[in-house]
Amino acid sequence: MKDQWNIQGVLNIQDQHLQDQLEIASEILLSEIKYFTPVDEGNLLSKNQKEIIDNKQIRVFNNAIYAIQREFGGVITAGTGKKKAKYLSIPIHKLSKGKEPGDFDDLFLIKKKDGEMFLAQQTGKTKRSIKFLFVLKESVRQTATPFMRPGLESAWPKIQEAIK
Repeated sequence: MKDQWNIQGVLNIQDQHLQDQLEIASEILLSEIKYFTPVDEGNLLSKNQKEIIDNKQIRVFNNAIYAIQREFGGVITAGTGKKKAKYLSIPIHKLSKGKEPGDFDDLFLIKKKDGEMFLAQQTGKTKRSIKFLFVLKESVRQTATPFMRPGLESAWPKIQEAIK
């Protein structure tokens, strides 16, 4: 009976050692991914997560709705989200960063001869005193800004060193 307890004690120690190593590895992974995460308003950064599954695997992920778009890039098209808008409104002025056209009462449309469109705001009494706040586009191509893959690549040697 005493031998069974000793064997179980050894197994418990081994399980705890494995769990400790997984925890160390997961913290390194998360730290490296956070380092490479692009920061806009901090939403993407705050959505980096980790979990240990069955004391055998580490899962790191980002559950921001646009994380995959940032990681791999691609085309963003108007009318495909919750709002069925005809155009994307892209902030181009410091006053419009983080806002939508609906946040402003006095916007008007400017359409150039080449078809490019803007939402602007009058700032003075003359027609020339305006601020261009948004450019309107049917779609835009977002370049990839990888953060998960570089984080994983950077973490691997650090994990190997830490769990020797």
